[in-house]
Amino acid sequence: MEFRFLLNGKAVTVNAAPEQMLINVLRNFFHIASVRRGCEGGLCGICSVLVDGVPIQSCLVPMFRTPGADIITEEGLREKREYKDLLAAFAEADYHPCDYCRPSTMLIAYSILERTLEPKEAEILDAFSGKSCSCTDPEKIVKAIRSAGRIIKGHLRA
Repeated sequence: MEFRFLLNGKAVTVNAAPEQMLINVLRNFFHIASVRRGCEGGLCGICSVLVDGVPIQSCLVPMFRTPGADIITEEGLREKREYKDLLAAFAEADYHPCDYCRPSTMLIAYSILERTLEPKEAEILDAFSGKSCSCTDPEKIVKAIRSAGRIIKGHLRA
């Protein structure tokens, strides 16, 4: 079956089985390396991507749910200035997610800051509640995302 959607800002078309999971399509058809395989059961969050601005676990999304969707992976996020702001804020907060879960961490953080540049601690912790990795330090994540919000806000004023 043919599926059309936006992938990192570009219109794409792919032939896939309707029940095939998004993670497999992104990795196998589009060679998206940032979408990591983890538990493949929706428990770890490492395969997270943004679908219409919302972080979702791509191992749980069958292709029949993607037509017309706007899907962003870390590869697409890297093209935005906010990506560099997030990297700077993470370094400032001394938060260094491991290379394996960094892509999903960056996407979740970006989605929070798209909603508000002054997120409450509960909002941040809730957004990361479905993500599990030994490098996930809730205190540093909160500090890093709040710092990124201040940096982005400063750019908007300039």
